[in-house]
Amino acid sequence: AAESLQKKHTDLEAAYEEITATQEELQANYEELSRSQRALDESERRYRNLYRFAQVGLFETSLKDATVVACNQRYCELFGFPNVDEAIGKDVLSLYADPAERQEVSRILHEQGHIENYVVRFRNKATGRPFWGQFSARLDREKDVAEGTIIDITAQKEAEAQLRETNAYLNNLFDYANAPIIVWDPQFRITRFNHAFERLTRSEEH
Repeated sequence: AAESLQKKHTDLEAAYEEITATQEELQANYEELSRSQRALDESERRYRNLYRFAQVGLFETSLKDATVVACNQRYCELFGFPNVDEAIGKDVLSLYADPAERQEVSRILHEQGHIENYVVRFRNKATGRPFWGQFSARLDREKDVAEGTIIDITAQKEAEAQLRETNAYLNNLFDYANAPIIVWDPQFRITRFNHAFERLTRSEEH
């Protein structure tokens, strides 16, 4: 009887030690899971902040319904929505200055699966102000949605237009100046001359 009792006692101690080891392992696993969950929560928080406060417009739009599925605040600012909640589900066709451009964008996305640095003239719904947007997107064929980014390049386009006008003005000054003007390259070869110089050479030939 004593031996039987001792064996039961030994078995109980072994079971207790096993249970204790299991509890310690479970505790360690729980702590590791908690750390992983906190890291995941922090990562998601950072992602949400990056998405929300990014200085470029971020969007997800349905190609089938032509509506906004998701976006950030910068996207709302570009297109004149008060906030993200107000933008979700809204029609995107009206955001294009030329709605036919949206059909072209959809065609490219379905054919190529992506679009890069595409420039389109859009319109801010709140102010009516047109602006030039440059965007890139990829097609999620399973969801039939476009996910991408957009920036306002209106200032760049206006600067380019002004530069073209300035160049055209300077070219006119050069071409129609009263005094003959010629331009040489480093090898002293004439690369350009104006009308006055052309008239002068013709008169000298006669």
